[in-house]
This record gives sequence, structure tokens and C-alpha cells, in this order.
Amino acid sequence: RWDVIHLAIRTGFCGSLTTLSSWNADMVVMMYGAGQTHSQVARAIIGYIIGMETALGSFAFGSKVAIWIHRYVNPDLAKEADALIQRKEEGVFINKKLPDFERRFLADLIMDIDDHDQDAMSALERWRVSTVEARRVGNVNLPALNEIENCLLVDRQLPSPELQEILERNGWNIAHLQDWVRYRYASQPIMIGSELEYEGFTLKRAIYFLLVVYTILFFGLAMVNGDHSYSVTYRTMIYAAIFAPPGALLRWQLGKLNGKVFPGEWSWIPAGTLVVNILGSIISIMAIAVELRITEVDNYTPTSFWIIGSLRALKIGFAGCLTTVSTFVSEVSAFMKCPLLPYRAYIYILMTLVPCSIIGT
Repeated sequence: RWDVIHLAIRTGFCGSLTTLSSWNADMVVMMYGAGQTHSQVARAIIGYIIGMETALGSFAFGSKVAIWIHRYVNPDLAKEADALIQRKEEGVFINKKLPDFERRFLADLIMDIDDHDQDAMSALERWRVSTVEARRVGNVNLPALNEIENCLLVDRQLPSPELQEILERNGWNIAHLQDWVRYRYASQPIMIGSELEYEGFTLKRAIYFLLVVYTILFFGLAMVNGDHSYSVTYRTMIYAAIFAPPGALLRWQLGKLNGKVFPGEWSWIPAGTLVVNILGSIISIMAIAVELRITEVDNYTPTSFWIIGSLRALKIGFAGCLTTVSTFVSEVSAFMKCPLLPYRAYIYILMTLVPCSIIGT
């Protein structure tokens, strides 16, 4: 399964690579006018607008590139997508949970018939013919048909007694579909319910991997101990990497709150993403403020690295990985695509950026 890898790339890598806290901190510092510079509120507002537009444009471009690559790497799926448009116009529902071959064949999307046993193909064809009317959008038996096919072709379980009654009432001969399933999975053991497990990724392996990474980071932190600027820079980078995983993991867990915190008509708000972006922005700007106060009263000494380095690691590592622009922009883009309620995107942008800016200032 690729679910874990997709989650790692999307939430772990992209979420940590794009950071809202640093972007917001730069705009807040610009508005506050730190050091010898005066307040530049207008430029900061323009910076927010340019940053938001750049992120949205990058997300749109990335989505298009992903589609192009997907169509090039998966020509059969590209053909299916083109045929799917026509079938949808004809009112045929496509069950995307089914395996590739069965999904295409049952919806009459098949382009190239695979080399399958003729008797098994005849059984699957008889099942398709008997259920062709039920596959149309709006048919009262469509949900039951999808559930029956999911049971046998996806979960590889027998339908419930209620579904058995629907089968008999509509004259669908499930034996045809069972013949196909027996042929399709003849060389694979039957797995039912809780017996279905995925052993490619486990929490135990992840913990071992994380321990190895942390061992290397702490070793590097101990070895890179020079006082020159390069050594301090690399030591700060290693220190920040130590703080990064907790920030990313906390963001992942708080992301589960999306759509579950605000009641009623406000339930659409991604509360988890909103909280991590505001919280991370507060931590980031506080670390910058404390570092400025320390550097104003004391010059750099070897012992001050652990103070300034900790603040920078907290800002870059923890807050940087806690906040995310990629998820924020994907949610905004999804709201903009909603034909009836596109204004939610702009409300969500303001609900994120305005508090981050005001609290940081």
C-alpha cells in the first residue's frame, strides 16, 4: 500500500517544507519595524497578498503537473478517465472502490480485454448484464449493488442477509460474481475482517527508525562544536532538526480535529490546521523577540549558543514544522472550487492570517 508513503510525503515532507510561521514572522517584523528600520505596514500587507497568491499559483501548477505525469505513467487510467466523462454523461455510476479491471469492465469502460479465462469472463459478463439498469445514477438499488460488489471484490466477504434479500428480489444471480471471484483470487488465501493486515509499515519500525535518526543528530551536535560562524550555523541546523519531528507529529495529530470542533454552520472550518498555524506563528515570533532582546544586551559567547540556538531551533525546527502552507493552501483551493460557497476560502484566509499578524505584532 502507498497510503503511508503518501501521508509521509504530504504531511511530513511538504507540510514541514512549507512553513507559515516564518512567512508570518517576516511580515510581523516588517510591520513592527525592528532594529533601525521603520514600520512598513503597507509592504507587509502586500507581502501577505503576494505570498498567498504565489502559494495558490504553485498549488495549481503542481496539481496540473501531477495530472500530466499521472496520465503519462498510467495510459490505461488516462483512457479510462476520458471514457469516464462520457459514461457519466450517460448517467452511469462508476464505483471507484473496485479493482481496476472489474471497475472498467462492469461500467463498460474496458479498453483492452486482459487474457482471462473465458468461462470466468462469461460469468462476469452475465453479472454485468443482469445489473446494468441498477448502475444508473438515481436507481434505488444502486447503493445496494455497490455494497454487494465491494463485499465480494474488495473485502472478499459474503454479503449480509439484507443484501441477499435484495439480490433475490432483483433477480441478480450472485453465483456469477462468485465464480469470477473464485477464478480471480484462486491463488490467494481468503482474508476476512480483522485478518486483513498490512505489514509493510508498523509503529515499532517507525520508532526504531526515529531513534536511529536522533542518535545521528545528537552525535552530530556533539561533534560540531567549533566557535566559528560555519560551525555555529551547522550546529543550529542540526539542533533545529531535533525539534522538527515533534512539530510535524503534533500537526498531524491536530489535523484530525478538522471539521470536528466548530458547531453547526461553522463545522466546515479546518480547526486543526487553523490552530497549528496560529500557535506556530506565536511561538516563532516570540522566539525572534526573545533573541533580539538577548543580542541587544549581550554579545555572542560559546555558552550563549545554547540560548540563542535553542530559540532558533524552536523557531525553525518546531514552529516551522508545526505550521504549514501546503495544507492551508490545499484547503483554500478546495473551498474556492465549491460552486455554492466559494467565499469560505476568503473567510478562512482572514481567520488564519489576521490573528497571526495581530497576535505577533
